[in-house]
Amino acid sequence: MTADDLLRISRYVMSALPPQPSALGFLFTDPAQVDSLLVIGKVCAMRRYLMTLARHWPAPRVSAHPVNYFGLPAERWHEHDEFRRRVLAEFGKIPGYLQQGFLREIDTLSSYPSVGAAP
Repeated sequence: MTADDLLRISRYVMSALPPQPSALGFLFTDPAQVDSLLVIGKVCAMRRYLMTLARHWPAPRVSAHPVNYFGLPAERWHEHDEFRRRVLAEFGKIPGYLQQGFLREIDTLSSYPSVGAAP
């Protein structure tokens, strides 16, 4: 499935949803009944997505599927100009969000690195 296919599907699905999520009934009545989530999002922002869930909705078990549309493996992010720009932009956002209490560290991952100001 391509990114264009997913975009087309999301437009179709979103147009069918009611303006108020609570109108879907049982899906949104009791978040405590949700025991697992599948997070699908951009590879360069996945850690922030997971940290947001860890802060605001820590109970469910979370599985992640990062979408990588850069054409090279995630571990080679530094070799692609746009991929590198986006990863570094995310890297810069997270410390501030942690300080403001918007995010929480993910228990199963090592702590987010603390980077001091350049000399």
